Formats: sequence, C-alpha cells, structure tokens
Amino acid sequence: MAKPNKEKSECSGECGSECHSECGGKCGKDCECSGECCADCECSDECDPRDKKFNVDAETQQQIQELQMLEQAFQQIMMQKQAFQFELNETDFALEEVKKAEGDVFKFVGNQVIIKTSKEKMSDELVRKNELLELRLKNLDKQEKEISSRLGKIRQEITKKLSPNAK
Repeated sequence: MAKPNKEKSECSGECGSECHSECGGKCGKDCECSGECCADCECSDECDPRDKKFNVDAETQQQIQELQMLEQAFQQIMMQKQAFQFELNETDFALEEVKKAEGDVFKFVGNQVIIKTSKEKMSDELVRKNELLELRLKNLDKQEKEISSRLGKIRQEITKKLSPNAK
C-alpha cells in the first residue's frame, strides 16, 4: 500500500479543484472533485481514478459521455449556424446591389470565371438562395433548441447523482 501524501496538489484534469491526499484505501488518495481529474496523482501505480470519493456508476458515466457528445454537436451546430448567417447576410447585400444595378450584371462561377447575366435572372437566383439559407437556419435553430434542452436535462440528472445529498 502506498504511503499517504498529506500535501495538497493541483488537480491534473480540467475541473480545477484541489485534490487533498489522505489515505482512503489502496491508492492513498481521497479526492474532493468529481470525475477523473486526479488520474496523475502521486500515489502508487495501483491508483485507479475511479476509486475516488464519488463512485460513478456505469449509467452516470454513459450520461457524462452523452453530455460530452451533445456539447460537441451543439458547438458544431452553432458554427454551421454562424456560417449560414454570414452567407445569408452576404446574399442580402448582393440582392440589394443587384436591385440598384442598371442593365445586366455579372456573377462569379467558380473562382476564375465571370458571366454576364440579366438583372432579373440574378435577382431570382439570389432570392432562391436566400430562401434556402433561411430554411437551413430555421432547421439549425430547431436542432439547437432540441440539443440545448437535452443538455440541460442530462446536466441536471448528473448533478443530482453526483451531489453529496443525493444518497
């Protein structure tokens, strides 16, 4: 059995909590943070990050993994939403410029070709693109709300299970 280390050490994970080493069993550690933040503790090689104050059952571990995946999905949706919003703003601007134009207009096709087209045709094309972008943004808003709601529920369940008064 490892000797208990009575010194405070900074948590090696992302939770930022301090770990207080006291003899708590085979690894000699007893952490006050929730999670596997003390995996790099200075106890024996027998130290198992799950042998902490909070024993996390398989269901809670699965919920934590689901929470992490949902958070990643949420971030991706937000990035897509931002990109579509930017494109929508550009399309709105282009549409306004086409309306101001007199006669034919020019448009880029690919990166190297510019084609002359009628003002009406270009305007119709931009309006259709605008409608498509608005539809995509509406869909992303719906996904954002669904994931946000699910994230809130899972966070609440995990917090409830890990709180000291839950048992």
